[in-house]
Amino acid sequence: MLLPLQHHGTQPIPKFVDYEWQPAETLTNMIATGLVPLRRCFTIYLPVTTPPLVQATVSFTRDGQLILGLSVDDPGASPQRLELAKRLLDELLTVYDGSCGYIAVEDPPPSDEAEFRDMLASASVLHSRASSVRPPDGAQ
Repeated sequence: MLLPLQHHGTQPIPKFVDYEWQPAETLTNMIATGLVPLRRCFTIYLPVTTPPLVQATVSFTRDGQLILGLSVDDPGASPQRLELAKRLLDELLTVYDGSCGYIAVEDPPPSDEAEFRDMLASASVLHSRASSVRPPDGAQ
């Protein structure tokens, strides 16, 4: 499921049926699609078999950013799982030289940097960390 090429950040996200579709032949093929300069916006959801992790996500945004995500199973909203999520966030930012990240519950990845910044300011974020947030392309 790919965000249509003609979609602009000021428009609402299209309905499910309005997305463009492309077969997900291999993980290599999907990542190659995300790296072409057309700025395709989509997320790859990968199952993880190491509890309490449930899935990993690789998201390509419409403004050329990459978002990596992990889902932690936490049916009881335990403080221990939140601490695990904080450690995993720190590790993701360190290993992949990430500029910022957040922990939220049941939210899809943002489709561009503006949505990411909006999410950082939202009440649904349980924890966030920024090492250095770059200004958007063209901003000073």
